[in-house]
Amino acid sequence: LHGADLDEKLRGMGFERAGHRWVSAWRIAVPSSDGALAKLAVLGGGYMLVDGFDWMTTVQGAAEEVATGRWNGAAALLLAYLARHVLAYWQMGRLLVSWDTSPFEYVANLEAGEKGSNRPTE
Repeated sequence: LHGADLDEKLRGMGFERAGHRWVSAWRIAVPSSDGALAKLAVLGGGYMLVDGFDWMTTVQGAAEEVATGRWNGAAALLLAYLARHVLAYWQMGRLLVSWDTSPFEYVANLEAGEKGSNRPTE
C-alpha cells in the first residue's frame, strides 16, 4: 500500500488527525460486456476465414507462377501477402496494446508529426 506509514510519520512530526473525507479521484464508467465474447468469436472467426482464403489463393497463385517458370511473379505474390499480413498484424497489435486510440487516430497523429505518440489528438 502506498504511504502505509504516512499517518504514523505525520503524528511523529506533531500533526494530529482532525477528521477524514473521501474524495473520488476517478470516475470510470464500466462498459457492459453483454455479448462481448460472442462478438469476439464472430470477428475472430471471420478474420480467420478471410485469412485462410487469402493464404490459399496466394499459395495457388504462386504455385501456378512457378509451374509456368515465372519465379518473379511467385515472389511478387508472396511478398504482397507478407506485406498485407505484416501491416494487419502490426495494426492489430497497436489496437490490442493501446486501447485508447483507433487506427485512424494513430495515423492522424503520425501525419500531424507526433511520432511515437499513440494518444488521440484533441
